Amino acid sequence: MKKKVLTTLLATTLLLTTGSAFADKTEHKNSVFGQPYFKIYKKLDLSKDQKQQIKTILKETRKQHKAEKPNKKQFLNEHHQLVQSKILDEVALNNLAEKAANHFKKRFIGRVKTEHKIWQLLTPEQQQKLMEYKAKRMEKRQKHMEKREKHKKGE
Repeated sequence: MKKKVLTTLLATTLLLTTGSAFADKTEHKNSVFGQPYFKIYKKLDLSKDQKQQIKTILKETRKQHKAEKPNKKQFLNEHHQLVQSKILDEVALNNLAEKAANHFKKRFIGRVKTEHKIWQLLTPEQQQKLMEYKAKRMEKRQKHMEKREKHKKGE
């Protein structure tokens, strides 16, 4: 039981320290579409109509994220109260971990829905180009992870 509580506490702490859980990433100077992830669409030679439709989709998505965004201060206060209490309230800890998990689940589902809507706007050539770009990125990430693993092992 202690292992489960410790794991949950560690996961919650990790969620809070990453900063990405509640980050509002709508203001980026170098991104046409307002979100860094969607920079890849700049490489697809989108038509003006496609760009406008994608911008509309992303604005709708941002509105939904803001509406669903949990109160960060309240979440942090609950976290700090749990950490600083003399006796760990496992029920409160599980409730807090569940809130964090639900938040990430909603964000994940929203992201997939957004990507799907955008995918439907692309021509078959653009879809192929996007798949090739993503495969190239995955290969690059894989090489990087292998390099990190070798470094960890001291090879």
